[in-house]
Amino acid sequence: MQRKQKYGRPLFDNPLVQQAMLRHDHNFDAGRLHVKTELKRLLHLEAFGIEPVGDPILITVVGRLVAQKNLGLAADIAERVLAYDENTKFVILASAPQGDPEGKATEAAFFGLAQRYPERVYFNNTFNLPLSRLILAGGDFTLIPSRFEPCGLVDYEAALLGTIPIARLTGGLGKIAHCGYLYEWLDISDREGEAAAFLQAVKSAIDTYRQNPTRHYELVKAAVATDASWDKSAGQYVQMYRFGLVMKEWFAARERLVKRFARSAQKELPQFADFFIPAEAPYGDTLNWALRRALEK
Repeated sequence: MQRKQKYGRPLFDNPLVQQAMLRHDHNFDAGRLHVKTELKRLLHLEAFGIEPVGDPILITVVGRLVAQKNLGLAADIAERVLAYDENTKFVILASAPQGDPEGKATEAAFFGLAQRYPERVYFNNTFNLPLSRLILAGGDFTLIPSRFEPCGLVDYEAALLGTIPIARLTGGLGKIAHCGYLYEWLDISDREGEAAAFLQAVKSAIDTYRQNPTRHYELVKAAVATDASWDKSAGQYVQMYRFGLVMKEWFAARERLVKRFARSAQKELPQFADFFIPAEAPYGDTLNWALRRALEK
């Protein structure tokens, strides 16, 4: 990637980070988490220009500033997080599409945070693949408050790199429940309420990191050990395919059952259709309504 850079521009702004990242690989696993600690140091250098002091918590955000990702919620709670733990910092790499007013407003909110807290909030709205990899590998937590997430990739990538996801429990994000902090929220129109639930999940993560490092280390190890093999994914796909086939058989059997019972009931009690009135939702039974329709034919 460095060879392909236009005019030889370095991949990283900090020369020490550039040198360290190109000098050797930084592969790691659950047994070599000291490498992740070094990547965290390099990320701090790249974002804030200085060596980390004490034990800062690096909360990361990587993604597109679109409505689905709901990353404006991260901007909403950022100052409260900074006030909650004086050595927590944000590293944010995200951008909004042109012509997206909500995304651009979130960009402006992140820029404002970076201006007010230059030593604790880093924001970059350019596309930078090497930096995104360093952020996901060197961070402690990553924020994913998605409104919906059919699959989920950032949470998976972050978890495999030992960066604990703090996410809304929706769709595919449930797969990292074993190693993340998930909050539940249904009313997306109540932004303040969701922000409070999101903030509580972040506080829980910070408290565990500070007060129970053994538990945090266990979560990191569980995250890195997440099974991302093709065998498991393919096996789940086959199981889902077979589930669909069985569901098809169930619907066919149900239809036969309804028709058979309708014929029997009409023979035994011609007035059955007059007496049979299924309950309305939410107490109604779908089979009862299917029988009602069959009786009317």
